[in-house]
Amino acid sequence: MTDIIKFCNTNVGFLSAVTSLLSIVLAAIAIFVSINVSKRQCRISLLDQRIKVIESIDVFCKSLYKDSFDLSKHKRISKAQITSLFDKDAYLIYEKIYSYGETIKQLQGNKRFAKKT
Repeated sequence: MTDIIKFCNTNVGFLSAVTSLLSIVLAAIAIFVSINVSKRQCRISLLDQRIKVIESIDVFCKSLYKDSFDLSKHKRISKAQITSLFDKDAYLIYEKIYSYGETIKQLQGNKRFAKKT
Protein backbone atom coordinates (compact mmCIF):
# COMPACT_ATOMS: atom_id res chain seq x y z
CA MET A 1 0.00 0.00 0.00
CA THR A 2 2.83 2.37 0.83
CA ASP A 3 4.42 1.60 -2.54
CA ILE A 4 1.21 2.72 -4.31
CA ILE A 5 1.14 5.96 -2.33
CA LYS A 6 4.79 6.66 -3.13
CA PHE A 7 4.20 5.91 -6.82
CA CYS A 8 1.21 8.29 -6.93
CA ASN A 9 3.17 11.02 -5.14
CA THR A 10 6.05 10.81 -7.58
CA ASN A 11 3.85 10.46 -10.71
CA VAL A 12 1.09 13.05 -10.30
CA GLY A 13 0.28 13.00 -14.03
CA PHE A 14 -0.44 9.28 -13.91
CA LEU A 15 -3.17 9.75 -11.29
CA SER A 16 -4.71 12.59 -13.31
CA ALA A 17 -4.71 10.42 -16.43
CA VAL A 18 -6.41 7.55 -14.61
CA THR A 19 -9.14 9.81 -13.18
CA SER A 20 -9.67 11.42 -16.60
CA LEU A 21 -9.98 8.03 -18.23
CA LEU A 22 -12.39 6.92 -15.53
CA SER A 23 -14.58 9.98 -16.05
CA ILE A 24 -14.66 9.37 -19.84
CA VAL A 25 -15.71 5.75 -19.30
CA LEU A 26 -18.45 6.78 -16.87
CA ALA A 27 -19.73 9.43 -19.30
CA ALA A 28 -19.88 6.85 -22.10
CA ILE A 29 -21.83 4.47 -19.85
CA ALA A 30 -24.27 7.27 -18.94
CA ILE A 31 -24.84 8.08 -22.62
CA PHE A 32 -25.38 4.41 -23.46
CA VAL A 33 -27.91 4.01 -20.63
CA SER A 34 -29.85 7.13 -21.64
CA ILE A 35 -30.07 6.02 -25.28
CA ASN A 36 -31.36 2.58 -24.25
CA VAL A 37 -33.97 4.10 -21.96
CA SER A 38 -35.23 6.40 -24.71
CA LYS A 39 -35.44 3.50 -27.19
CA ARG A 40 -37.40 1.48 -24.67
CA GLN A 41 -39.82 4.37 -24.13
CA CYS A 42 -40.31 4.70 -27.90
CA ARG A 43 -41.06 0.97 -28.17
CA ILE A 44 -43.60 1.23 -25.36
CA SER A 45 -45.26 4.22 -27.02
CA LEU A 46 -45.39 2.39 -30.34
CA LEU A 47 -46.92 -0.64 -28.65
CA ASP A 48 -49.60 1.56 -27.06
CA GLN A 49 -50.45 3.08 -30.45
CA ARG A 50 -50.65 -0.35 -32.05
CA ILE A 51 -52.96 -1.57 -29.31
CA LYS A 52 -55.30 1.41 -29.86
CA VAL A 53 -55.49 0.70 -33.60
CA ILE A 54 -56.10 -3.02 -33.02
CA GLU A 55 -58.81 -2.25 -30.46
CA SER A 56 -60.60 0.14 -32.83
CA ILE A 57 -60.48 -2.47 -35.62
CA ASP A 58 -61.76 -5.08 -33.17
CA VAL A 59 -64.70 -2.86 -32.17
CA PHE A 60 -65.44 -2.27 -35.83
CA CYS A 61 -65.34 -6.00 -36.63
CA LYS A 62 -67.58 -6.89 -33.69
CA SER A 63 -70.12 -4.27 -34.71
CA LEU A 64 -70.32 -5.78 -38.21
CA TYR A 65 -72.31 -8.68 -36.77
CA LYS A 66 -74.99 -6.49 -35.20
CA ASP A 67 -78.23 -5.68 -36.99
CA SER A 68 -77.88 -2.05 -35.96
CA PHE A 69 -74.52 -1.56 -37.67
CA ASP A 70 -73.83 2.09 -38.46
CA LEU A 71 -70.74 2.86 -40.48
CA SER A 72 -70.87 6.55 -39.63
CA LYS A 73 -70.20 5.77 -35.94
CA HIS A 74 -66.78 4.35 -36.79
CA LYS A 75 -63.86 6.65 -37.48
CA ARG A 76 -61.86 5.47 -40.46
CA ILE A 77 -58.20 4.85 -39.69
CA SER A 78 -55.81 6.50 -42.13
CA LYS A 79 -53.45 4.55 -44.35
CA ALA A 80 -50.47 6.46 -42.95
CA GLN A 81 -51.39 5.54 -39.39
CA ILE A 82 -51.68 1.82 -40.12
CA THR A 83 -48.61 1.55 -42.37
CA SER A 84 -46.44 3.47 -39.92
CA LEU A 85 -47.42 1.17 -37.06
CA PHE A 86 -47.62 -2.10 -38.98
CA ASP A 87 -46.91 -2.83 -42.63
CA LYS A 88 -48.56 -2.49 -46.03
CA ASP A 89 -50.37 -5.83 -45.75
CA ALA A 90 -52.07 -4.74 -42.53
CA TYR A 91 -53.58 -1.78 -44.36
CA LEU A 92 -54.82 -4.02 -47.18
CA ILE A 93 -56.52 -6.25 -44.62
CA TYR A 94 -58.09 -3.20 -42.94
CA GLU A 95 -59.32 -1.93 -46.33
CA LYS A 96 -60.98 -5.28 -46.98
CA ILE A 97 -62.69 -5.23 -43.59
CA TYR A 98 -63.83 -1.64 -44.11
CA SER A 99 -65.22 -2.51 -47.54
CA TYR A 100 -67.30 -5.22 -45.85
CA GLY A 101 -68.69 -2.51 -43.60
CA GLU A 102 -69.58 -0.39 -46.61
CA THR A 103 -71.29 -3.39 -48.23
CA ILE A 104 -73.29 -4.06 -45.06
CA LYS A 105 -74.34 -0.41 -44.95
CA GLN A 106 -75.51 -0.63 -48.56
CA LEU A 107 -77.40 -3.86 -47.88
CA GLN A 108 -79.05 -2.32 -44.83
CA GLY A 109 -80.16 0.59 -46.99
CA ASN A 110 -81.65 -1.83 -49.50
CA LYS A 111 -83.39 -3.69 -46.66
CA ARG A 112 -84.94 -0.46 -45.35
CA PHE A 113 -85.97 0.50 -48.86
CA ALA A 114 -87.55 -2.93 -49.39
CA LYS A 115 -89.51 -2.61 -46.12
CA LYS A 116 -90.92 0.75 -47.21
CA THR A 117 -92.27 -0.56 -50.52
